[in-house]
Amino acid sequence: MRAGIAFSALVDALVLSLFARIPGIDLGQTAIVVGLVGLSSCVALGAHLLRVGPPGRTRRRMTGRLVLQAAVFGYPVVLGVQLARDPRATDHVTGLAVMTIVLFIVGIARAWQLIGARDRHLLAGLGESHRARSRGQVTPPGA
Repeated sequence: MRAGIAFSALVDALVLSLFARIPGIDLGQTAIVVGLVGLSSCVALGAHLLRVGPPGRTRRRMTGRLVLQAAVFGYPVVLGVQLARDPRATDHVTGLAVMTIVLFIVGIARAWQLIGARDRHLLAGLGESHRARSRGQVTPPGA
């Protein structure tokens, strides 16, 4: 599930940012399509979770994360509809730019968990590494 969320978030952010670079593009419709694709991935992951997911608290926690992720993917759809109605509304473009950054952060955070820092945050891992170096418990490279 983490891989699916990471992939969807990174692809959505990439597609939105690439289309935003094209002069004259209808960014509202692009955001709607990209957001709907992201939401469909959440629905597919949710269906998979219900079929073969772990029971109990773990399933509830994963479902909660998936609902939060769906909200993150759904917000560009809302902004896209507003932008399609009023293409000159720069605040909606700014909102999409912020959402693109959020999608990148979500994708990177999920990818970080996939490379071995399961259920841990990037900043927590960096903090532990820094504390270990401060105590002299980490051997510097080449030593």
